[in-house]
Amino acid sequence: MPTGRGFLVAAPLRAGLVAVGFTGRLGVHFISWQHLLAADRFGKQFSATTMHPATYWLLAALATTTALAQTPATNTPARQPGAVGQQQMEAPAAAPRPRRDGIRPDREPPAATPAVPPDATKVYFYVEQMPLLNGQHAYLASIAAITRAVVVPAGAPAGRVYVQFVVTSAGQVSHPHIVKGLRADLDSAVVAATRQLPRFTPGKQGNHVVAVSITVAVTFPVKQS
Repeated sequence: MPTGRGFLVAAPLRAGLVAVGFTGRLGVHFISWQHLLAADRFGKQFSATTMHPATYWLLAALATTTALAQTPATNTPARQPGAVGQQQMEAPAAAPRPRRDGIRPDREPPAATPAVPPDATKVYFYVEQMPLLNGQHAYLASIAAITRAVVVPAGAPAGRVYVQFVVTSAGQVSHPHIVKGLRADLDSAVVAATRQLPRFTPGKQGNHVVAVSITVAVTFPVKQS
């Protein structure tokens, strides 16, 4: 490197930098990398009185260049194209895959509500399985049984007597009473005959035995079979 009155040559080594200058006299200078990187000590250790000014500034320039070259690069992630609004640009989530039975997990049918047992104290008027008497429907079988058991008082009027009773969950007859009668003595005879009915097969609602109210009509005069 020409300096105006001579030349300057610098050669980097492993331990430092060697500068050779000639300005009427030959000068050789050595400086370590540690001294070059210590900027605050640089001027104190090597002043313009000990080396050629061009050498001083060349070494300073080389030290700066070397320090910059040895500075590790920061791992700044590069901005990916289309990063702005990435959340808005994301693809929608895929729908759940159907199971083997063909039902999607997000569309499973609601769980079945467990059956609530019927109220044991409630009296029903119609149930899934109505009571039976001697294996027959309770209505017809009750009329036949009451007609056979009733003691008709003398001079009883003709017509129909409506009697109502409850077949309990145990199959027994309970609370017989007249809904519509003809005469007091005939009505009492019908109630007495109703109390003599045999045990029923109780009615069922949802596989549970329940009490069922039954109303039958007994016709008078009784036809003799």
